[in-house]
Amino acid sequence: MGAWGVGPFENDDAADFVDELVRGSVTEAHQRVEWALRVPSGRIEYPRGATAIAAAALVDTCIDDARELEPELRDFAGRLRIDLSDEVVRSAYASLIRVEQGDSEWNELWLDVETWAAARQVLRDIRTRVAADPRVSGVSLGQNTLF
Repeated sequence: MGAWGVGPFENDDAADFVDELVRGSVTEAHQRVEWALRVPSGRIEYPRGATAIAAAALVDTCIDDARELEPELRDFAGRLRIDLSDEVVRSAYASLIRVEQGDSEWNELWLDVETWAAARQVLRDIRTRVAADPRVSGVSLGQNTLF
């Protein structure tokens, strides 16, 4: 796990994900965010979990662009303006639950370091903000894909 902090963008996988988004077109970025939020059933490997968390954090930022982000990420999120359909918002919420509570390498790796509580709190803060969006009401824990 190449991480330099507990934030949703402070690891190699999330940084690579954001780099792909920045380099592509807006349409490609939207497709990539939707892909990242489609957390597969079964075991979630660390890169997939970290990417899902980063995508959910971008959705969170687009719900309320007053979120604190690094300036370049804030600018990017502003340009991206993810289509905040009901499915995207619900998938962001469900993917965070799956990464945090499911069979997830993200959990296993963070459990082994002193910053586990801080990393988990960051994830829960994002999930709480996304959950406050009215489009999330009625999402079951089993609903974790866009389609």
